[in-house]
Amino acid sequence: MKIIGVISDTHFSKYHKFTSEMSDFLSDVSLIVHAGDIGDPEEFEKLKQIAPVVAVMGNKKNDKKQYTLPDFTSLNENGYIIYVTHGLSHGVWDYIGYFLGKFLQQKHISSQLIVKRIERNMPKKTKIVVYGHTHYLHAQIRDNVLFLNPGAAFSIPGRLASAAKLYLPEEKDMEPQLLVRYFLTEN
Repeated sequence: MKIIGVISDTHFSKYHKFTSEMSDFLSDVSLIVHAGDIGDPEEFEKLKQIAPVVAVMGNKKNDKKQYTLPDFTSLNENGYIIYVTHGLSHGVWDYIGYFLGKFLQQKHISSQLIVKRIERNMPKKTKIVVYGHTHYLHAQIRDNVLFLNPGAAFSIPGRLASAAKLYLPEEKDMEPQLLVRYFLTEN
């Protein structure tokens, strides 16, 4: 069984630090997948001390100055093709869906728009999609593909921080398992 940590939207800064609770949660993973919007490189280094990290670029300008990362990537872990993207293409419909979802307090609206766009662009044989951007946990299976947004890794009033673990079995007759953990972080 391979255990992969899944995290996104850390926005590491003097206000959003990598916490010991998050470190403890990820301590048994062999790989960490980060779906973009990383933030401060010093805090990111703490994440990389736990396990190797595969990360993609988010939509924050500071990240684009500090990191050279792809917009998306694919990896094969235990025979599962995992597609990683931040999820936002900066198209006008992405922004309309994002703000409409916020206005209506319907977080799933922006997630559904992102998922539909990813479906059109993901590689064939993808089994797991990891994305971010919305800051809200979203897990959904569509046509035998798990779409997972682990949410934001920092808390604000009204929303706890979250991260996830994927348990990928080597045996093909077993299904992958998902564990989500919520955290209260200091701001």
